[in-house]
Amino acid sequence: MVKNRDYPLYTLEEYESLSQMVCRKAEECETKVAFQYMRGKTIHSVTYRQYLDAILTTGKYLSEHCSEGRHIAIL
Repeated sequence: MVKNRDYPLYTLEEYESLSQMVCRKAEECETKVAFQYMRGKTIHSVTYRQYLDAILTTGKYLSEHCSEGRHIAIL
């Protein structure tokens, strides 16, 4: 029977927002895969740089096309 062992905890960097985390990761390892998704039977990979570009593009669009004080949900 396997006994429980005390393993050391990982040291994690703290972020104030998702965009802050993605910005930092894009600087450190922009060509690494941030996430993958499947469309049909094809697996698509998105790098940290591509993810950051998508976040910045979406933010720019929203700030240019949405009036202040409106609520927006992103799924």
